[in-house]
Amino acid sequence: MSIKEIILCILFLNMVFLQEWDEKIMICGGEKPRRGEYPICEGSRQFLENNWVQGLWNDVIEKAYELILCDCATDDEANIYILYGRAYDKLGKPDSSTWVFKKGLKEFPDSEKLLDWAAYSSSKEIRNGNEKKLDEHLYFLERLLEINPQNISALEKMSSAYKVNQMYEEQIIVINQILKIDSGNQQAISDKKKAFEKLGKDASDVDKDRWNKDPDNLEYGLAYLESLMINENYELAGEVAEEILLYHDSNKRLLKKTSDIHIKNSDDKKAIKYLEKLVDQNDANTEYLIKLSKAYINIDQYNKAYSTANKAIALGQNNKKSYYQRAEVLKNLADYYASDDLDFCDRVVYELAAEDYGKAYEYKHINGKRSKNSLIEGEYITSVGAWFMIDEKFTTMSPDSDECVNRKGSDCYGFIKNRGVSRKK
Repeated sequence: MSIKEIILCILFLNMVFLQEWDEKIMICGGEKPRRGEYPICEGSRQFLENNWVQGLWNDVIEKAYELILCDCATDDEANIYILYGRAYDKLGKPDSSTWVFKKGLKEFPDSEKLLDWAAYSSSKEIRNGNEKKLDEHLYFLERLLEINPQNISALEKMSSAYKVNQMYEEQIIVINQILKIDSGNQQAISDKKKAFEKLGKDASDVDKDRWNKDPDNLEYGLAYLESLMINENYELAGEVAEEILLYHDSNKRLLKKTSDIHIKNSDDKKAIKYLEKLVDQNDANTEYLIKLSKAYINIDQYNKAYSTANKAIALGQNNKKSYYQRAEVLKNLADYYASDDLDFCDRVVYELAAEDYGKAYEYKHINGKRSKNSLIEGEYITSVGAWFMIDEKFTTMSPDSDECVNRKGSDCYGFIKNRGVSRKK
């Protein structure tokens, strides 16, 4: 730079300085006194607060500018900058708002409130399409974290900024910082899973990592199991469930989830093991009894399936499902033992199933009527013609009767007691 250019620059700066000084004298009044003692200071702060309460944003801006220019705010000047910048924000001018907060930060670089509002204002600029403000926005948040590394709010805002800008690797690093401070932060966990998915990674690895670090933590284990089930990775879920049970072998939620996993794996024997534990803990739960009855059917243990369904009915808590389940036991039982040419006692069992389907329908089971009609229309139940072939001494027929034992050549229906079908005429 030449001497002439230097002189011109000095003259320009002097001119600007003089202009500013003239403005200060004009607005503030008089020669410069001690800080905070300009004539205009008296009452200006009250005017500022009144204008803020009334929502007079332009007046707030004017008064805040005067207070700062005239050195009127001796104690809480940072708050003056905040009201100043927020007023611009209220007017829909986030760029001016950010400018004010940055001006304030030159005087109060460690003000967390100013940094927080500056981050907020810059984020609005980004949302308005000014993507160049991202670096500035992140800078404000980084400064907040330098002052207080435990600032979860700042970390969450940083995570959101990275997410919006599809910077998922960076977002995961920030989320990990959040989880170090608050390992149970559900929003952070959810965000991390979504970031993993965006990167083509297995979201269940998030829950896996937490559980591996703390295998005794039941909630972490259950969350990992849920992730595996969502991904339909039932085989691995079964293995993990068995590991978690080493620490929590009587927890009802875990037992239920473990039984559900084994059902999905078509491993009914293992499912039964845990369902039986649940029933032992709380036999007044219809849900567990019905699931257990279904599992018994799957391994052809119809006696246990039937008695378990009877227990569910006896509770009277969910009759539509309980009666429907008992009907399912009887139908599957008859399907299992019936000959190609249905004998009379097979029809008796089918008819009892139809009765239970009908009972379930009375309790508003949506499939009860359809299932009952299917047995009737398929001619599975007893008929007048079928009864004609039965000795008239039998006014009813029970599956556990000697007659049925003789006809079937076994007592396969023998556990169905105190129930029978009346003769049709």
